[in-house]
Amino acid sequence: MPVDKFWRKVLERIEKSGYNDGYIIDQIKEDLEKISGKKAREYVEKYSPKKLSRLGYPGLRKIALIRKKHPLEFRKIFSEE
Repeated sequence: MPVDKFWRKVLERIEKSGYNDGYIIDQIKEDLEKISGKKAREYVEKYSPKKLSRLGYPGLRKIALIRKKHPLEFRKIFSEE
């Protein structure tokens, strides 16, 4: 499944940020192959990092960790703009 416009922007922002650990981009892309971009977005916004880990989405889990620990940075990374 191709990555939609929103997720391309998110990946680009993460790649340029201090949150790029060398694995996160590939992990997010792999997660997006398993579920739709819309569903992935809902999961990141609603679920805890622990739940995402249990569901088998390590990339989405890392974004949820950013949401939890750095909410202002999360909003910049995860915005529509």
